[in-house]
Amino acid sequence: MLTLWRIYAEFIHSEVEQVTKTLRAEFDVERLHHQKMLKDHARLQQRLENLQNSVNLQLPISSVSSHVSRSPSNVSNLSSESESIGDKTEQVSVYLTFFLLLWY
Repeated sequence: MLTLWRIYAEFIHSEVEQVTKTLRAEFDVERLHHQKMLKDHARLQQRLENLQNSVNLQLPISSVSSHVSRSPSNVSNLSSESESIGDKTEQVSVYLTFFLLLWY
């Protein structure tokens, strides 16, 4: 009877070891996948920031700075132009984000 219990205990022990090895292997695969995703996310964030900086440098600032003297008639024009540029920058940012999400 004692040998039967010993055989059963060894069987259970070997099954637990096998399941532990399987779970560790699955965990390692998931960990590597997660690390890759974090690395890709950081790379995409940097790329988005670079593209946004590039777009900001290419915006036509000269149209806003050409209105040096402000009269009451062109103050509202200047305000609407700068809002328009801000809106365009935001739209470009949204498009770039969407593009990057589709690309990867």
